[in-house]
Amino acid sequence: MMNKLLILFSSFIFSGFYLSGQINQLITVKAGSRVADYFPIEERYRYPDFIPGKLIYKNGNLSSARLNYNLLLGEIEFIQTRDTLMIINKKDISAILIAQDTFYYDNGYIELLSGGKIKVGLQQNIKLKDIVRKGAMGAANRSVAIDAYNSMPHDNNLYHIVPNEDWVFQKTQI
Repeated sequence: MMNKLLILFSSFIFSGFYLSGQINQLITVKAGSRVADYFPIEERYRYPDFIPGKLIYKNGNLSSARLNYNLLLGEIEFIQTRDTLMIINKKDISAILIAQDTFYYDNGYIELLSGGKIKVGLQQNIKLKDIVRKGAMGAANRSVAIDAYNSMPHDNNLYHIVPNEDWVFQKTQI
């Protein structure tokens, strides 16, 4: 019995180290590079391909579509006539089913890990953590007072752009 508890405890501790290593992974996109080039499709999306799913609306209606969760944009996307689109009416949706997974929207998409009386969810994203500009003599400077924009963010999300500065991203799991 004691050995089983020790193995269970050790597994829990080591899995925590593994998860924290994933959470703290920083990716620096160098100035002049496309953001999308640093995030291959298999890292950018939750699933390897767009797969059949369902949107369940609060009014009881259902919609079917090929869906995937874009970690970089923090959006569930769908394919419609060869275009990749984002869900606009998030507040009208009760739940989203992709394969065997269920997602809810509450200031971001939350994947249901465990149901029942107490629900456990996971929110995964790739967030912009820092912008590093070059200061005097080419040294990194995080306190430069000049802001230059070459894109327009939408819903606090990021499109595939080419930054003028180094951008540091972090994979997060909440």
